[in-house]
Amino acid sequence: MARKNGCPTSVRDWIIEILSRASTMSNPDWIRIKGLNTITVSEDADTEDGSSAESLYGEPYVTKRNGSVSLDGKPVVDRVTGAHDRGQTELDYYATVGGCDGDAKLRIVDNCGHAEIWDVIVTSKERSADETGETVSWNLERVGAPENEQYVQVTSVTTNPATSATVNVGGTKTVTVVFTPENASNQKYSVASADTSKVRVENVDGLSFDLVGVAQTSVSETVNVQVKTMNNAKVATLAVTVSASA
Repeated sequence: MARKNGCPTSVRDWIIEILSRASTMSNPDWIRIKGLNTITVSEDADTEDGSSAESLYGEPYVTKRNGSVSLDGKPVVDRVTGAHDRGQTELDYYATVGGCDGDAKLRIVDNCGHAEIWDVIVTSKERSADETGETVSWNLERVGAPENEQYVQVTSVTTNPATSATVNVGGTKTVTVVFTPENASNQKYSVASADTSKVRVENVDGLSFDLVGVAQTSVSETVNVQVKTMNNAKVATLAVTVSASA
C-alpha cells in the first residue's frame, strides 16, 4: 500500500551552495557544500516596547528582522588527492576574515526546488571529534532581506552519453544528467537500472552517477537505465551494454 501522507525529507533533499570568490556578475559559480547532515534556518526579531509608562502590560513591536543559518556535517576530503570539498573550503575562508572581505552569498534550495539567496557573514566555525568521527559546523548571520528566486519548471532531461553506453564487467562509467532549462529550479531525479544483476547504479552525486558492469549482456541485449525528474516527471532512458572485462 502506498503512503498516504508522503515520505519524510532530510537535508539530503536540500541543496546548499555558496558563491565562489572567483565568480563574476556575468558568470556566477555556485559551489555545492557537501557533507552536511543538519541545516537550521532561523528568523527572529528585535523589538521595542511601545506602551506608555503607566501601562501594566507591554506592547512590543518589531524594529528589525534577523536571519541566521547553522550548518553541521562531516569533513569531506578526497582520499586520493587530499583535496578538501570546495564548498567547505569557501566557508572556512569566510570564517577567518573580517570587514567587507567577509561578505558571502549563500543559496538555499529546499526539497521542492524553491530557492532563496542570502547575503551572509560566517561568524564562527567549530570542529569536534569523538569515537564516531569528526564533526564540523559553521554559523552564519544574514545581512538584509533574502532574495527569492523565480521557480523555473523542468521541460526535459537528457543524459551524457545521451542514448547508449558501454561498460566493462567490473568497470564503471560516469553519466551526467542534463536538465533543460539549465537553470531549472528542482534538479532532483531518481535513477534505476532495469536489471541490477547486469548493471548497477552507484555514487549518485549531484548531476552525475556511475554505471557499474556486473555481468555481460548477450548479443543485441541492453539494460535500460532510467532517469526521472521529480519536477514534471520527465524521463531519459539510457541503453547500456556490458562487455567482457578487458
